Order: sequence, then structure tokens, then C-alpha cells
Amino acid sequence: MQRRSSRAWLAAVMTGGLITAALATALTGLAAAAPPAGYRCGKGGKPDPRAEGCTCPAGKRAARGPGDVAVCAARPTRPPAAAAPSPPPPPEPTCPSDMVPIPGGVFVMGSPFGGGDPDEIAMPKGKRTVTLSGFCLDRTEVTVEAYAECVGAGVCTPAADTVEWDGLDDATRALWNDARLCNADRDDRQAHPVNCVTWDQATAYCASRHKRLPTEAEWEYAARGSDGRTYPWEPAQGPPAPTLFNGCDRDCQALGKRLGQRWRTMFVASDHHEATAPVGSYPDGASPFGALDLTGNVWEWTADEYARYQAGAVTDPAPAVTAAPADDKKFSLRGGGWDIDDRAYARAANRLGSKRSVRSSSNGFRCLRTPSVSEGPT
Repeated sequence: MQRRSSRAWLAAVMTGGLITAALATALTGLAAAAPPAGYRCGKGGKPDPRAEGCTCPAGKRAARGPGDVAVCAARPTRPPAAAAPSPPPPPEPTCPSDMVPIPGGVFVMGSPFGGGDPDEIAMPKGKRTVTLSGFCLDRTEVTVEAYAECVGAGVCTPAADTVEWDGLDDATRALWNDARLCNADRDDRQAHPVNCVTWDQATAYCASRHKRLPTEAEWEYAARGSDGRTYPWEPAQGPPAPTLFNGCDRDCQALGKRLGQRWRTMFVASDHHEATAPVGSYPDGASPFGALDLTGNVWEWTADEYARYQAGAVTDPAPAVTAAPADDKKFSLRGGGWDIDDRAYARAANRLGSKRSVRSSSNGFRCLRTPSVSEGPT
């Protein structure tokens, strides 16, 4: 006798009128609940994943082929696992109009081994992964005009009109001072960054505005974001160019020549300023968050003492502190100045250490504020 499939037998019984209408209805429901046609149980192994919805006895496996009939037992199909919801992005700080909001984030600080100067490589050799809370950063460097207001209020000491650093001889000092490269006493440079200020003067100014100097980690994150870019601007804009920031160009070289110096240039073209430029003059060089002049114009003081940073993961690191005597301590500067002549100095990871008492025509600063995200502008 030819063996019939369960589904064929049921059809024959129902068609032949061998059962009552009520029983037919019940059997029809059972048939509908049966596993789909086209599966069978074979020997060995686990059920074939393609036989989802069926399970086979131990030692059997599901198989499928033309004309096969499902003889494995039905089981409920598991619903697909729901994807875990993505965490919401951190809220953006509310900042005054002259500051840019920097939302919290994570970035790799410095340069990989073999990819930068030794002082940019975390020790022991490895990555330094920094997690930062959100903050507000001055959109530009502090200007001569803004600093003069603090002086006029009797809070800040006047910015110098002379330069000073270790090893500066009298002849060179006179040469630089005669060139009037310090901006504080120049009426034509009120919109330029204030320069020739010490670390202590920069710190005092920021405090007078209920702000502070950025840490190196905050400064670098503001300049390069989380995508590891080399320079503050979009990578698609290419290498350093005189349309992106104020470095040493042919005008700077001409200034050096007048001073009896032979200065190398970074650009053959002109950025239209022989020394500093008015702040915000290069909007195409903006950082990922919209901060301007984070490369060029003036090096910027930070809160950290100049020290190698450690590899590993850190959150909101405090400013670095060294055991050096107070008079010998050096503090980190970032961003390069109007006189940089090599694109390596324009990198966001690049850093420089100077004593707190140094006054240079290529050194300035900007301030940072850490507000509550619910605060309004002040």
C-alpha cells in the first residue's frame, strides 16, 4: 500500500465526506498549525538553521528538497532580537556668543609612536585615550582690546611692549623691541591677539572673566575633535595653506630681512600679514567645533606644566604638575604662531614648553569655561 503524506490523507478524507463538517473544521485547523511543507528530518546532527520553526528528534536533522513533506514537530518561531538603542549624544553646553560649545567626547591624544615628536607620544609607549565633559571655549584668541579693558578695570597688569626669554642678548632684545612686534601699545592692532604676556597674566585674565586656561587635553580636543585629524580644519581642505591660518609667508620673510634675519617660510604665497593678524581672519581654518585660529597667529598658553603624558584611559584629566622648582617650571603652549615655518608646527598635537615668565611676540592665549548645560549665556 502506497504511503500517503499526512496533508494528502487529510485532503482525501475531507473530500470523500468521511468525517463530519465539525470534525473537518477541527482537522483543518490542525493542518494550518502544522509546519510548512518542504522539510523532513534526516539522520545525524542538529536541525538545519534553515528549518526555523521546526525541531527534530535527537540524532535527526532537518533537510529540505523538492517534494519533501514536513514531518518535524512545529515550534514557535523566536522573534528577532531587538537592537539595543544607541545612547543619546551628550548635551551641548550653552555658551556665551563669543565662545563655542564643545560637547563631551572621547579622543586619542598626542601622536602614535613614530608619528610625531617624542614629547607627543604617551609613555609607556601606547595610546592616551581621553574622555572629556563638555565645555565652552573662546571662539578666538583674547584680543588687545579685551585685555586692555581688564587692565582699565584695575584687575589685570598691563601687557608688555617688550619681549623677554632665557638667553636673549641685549642686541637681539633691542632689535625685536624696536620692531614693535608686541601689540599692546599699538592702536592699529586692537583686534589682534594680545601677545607678550606671561603665563601668570593669562591665568589672571581668564580668572577675571570667571574662566580659566584650557588644559592641554581640552585644547587638543577642541582643535581636532574625535576623528584624529592632523590639523584643525577639515581634512579635505588639504595641507597647511595661507588661506587657512597665519604662518610665516613671504611677508613674514620680508619682516625678518628688515630685522637682519634670514627666515625660512612655510608659504611661497602671502597670508597678508607679516606678523599677527586680526583674530578670526581665517574662517576656513575653523576647528570641528567652530573655534578659530587654533593654528597660527600666536601660540596659546595652557594650564598644564610641560611634561610627558601617560598612556592609558583618563577622564577629565587635571593639569599636569611637575616637581621642578617654581622658577624653572615650564608650561605648555599650543597651536603655533605667526612665525612658524614648518607644517609640523601647525599640527594639533604639537606642543612647546616655555617658562611662565616668557614674553614673546608670538605667544598669546584664550580662555575656557565649564558651564552647566542648563545655564543660559552670561
